[in-house]
Amino acid sequence: MDETFSMESPGQTSPKTGGSPILRVLGIGCLVFFLIGIGIVAYISMTWRSWTVHFVNLTMNETLKTASLSEEEQKTIRQAVGKVTAQFESGEMTAEDFQRLVEKFVQGPLFMKINFQEFTNQYILKSGFSLEEKIQASLHLNRILRGWAEKKISQDKVTHFLILFPPNFKEEAKQKKLTEEEIRNIIRQAEDLADQFFIPKEEFQLDIAKALEEMVEEYLKK
Repeated sequence: MDETFSMESPGQTSPKTGGSPILRVLGIGCLVFFLIGIGIVAYISMTWRSWTVHFVNLTMNETLKTASLSEEEQKTIRQAVGKVTAQFESGEMTAEDFQRLVEKFVQGPLFMKINFQEFTNQYILKSGFSLEEKIQASLHLNRILRGWAEKKISQDKVTHFLILFPPNFKEEAKQKKLTEEEIRNIIRQAEDLADQFFIPKEEFQLDIAKALEEMVEEYLKK
């Protein structure tokens, strides 16, 4: 019986087949994912400013819904914010400057007015206080707001005072109502703080739209 043997001559090597098909597929897959990653990074680098502006606008709209502002005030606020977001989106404003200005908005007149106004609406006006007590309570809260607006009461002192307020007025009001004594205690502290800095006992209305507009104009002039 003849048997055929496949023999290789000394020094002769088998031809290469190009490696494992699995490794080749994995290599191509990694390359594809790498290219997709580059595309995503490039896309984000071109659009992240637009995304940020979109988020800021959404947040602003939600915030304005919680504040009892007139249509004219809301319009002025949107115009003031629009000036900032336009400069940021076009690249004329750095991310650091944009962040600083947004922080000013958050800690500024809009934030202050919403906090004081919501506390008045949710707790003082819905309390069993007499009409005169409600008027006096609102007056003392507005004195704090005025002291802050006129830079007689520091941001730190007002922030410390705001710790007395429930963290989320509307949700908190549904779950737990402050007692009238707790509300009176907050008002007493407001009166003491306002008296400490000699804030007049008279009506005051913060022009929130004007305050924001002036803040933006002052920044853009730099």
